Amino acid sequence: MSQVDPIESLRLRKQALLIESSLNRLDLCREAEAVQAHFSWLTEPADSAREHTPLLAALAPLAGMFASHLLRSRRPGNSKLNLLIDTVRIGWPLWRQFAAGYFRRRD
Repeated sequence: MSQVDPIESLRLRKQALLIESSLNRLDLCREAEAVQAHFSWLTEPADSAREHTPLLAALAPLAGMFASHLLRSRRPGNSKLNLLIDTVRIGWPLWRQFAAGYFRRRD
């Protein structure tokens, strides 16, 4: 009867583990690519937000003004005309400041 050398047994076990590790690594890469492809649509809004930062900076105060107007209590002085006047008063300078440079760079 031939006996298997313990060192040879360990060498074979090491090779088997290395092959198994390579297969697991390939499987993990394939799964990571699938997840990345599945969530690729999330990068589009982030890229778009980065690209349109000046315009968003101009629109943020207007959005805050609309939100505060909607949250305020309905008093006789708070009319839609006041909201329109506030929007124009705040929005026009912001639009002139940011939009001119924004649209100039886009061309």
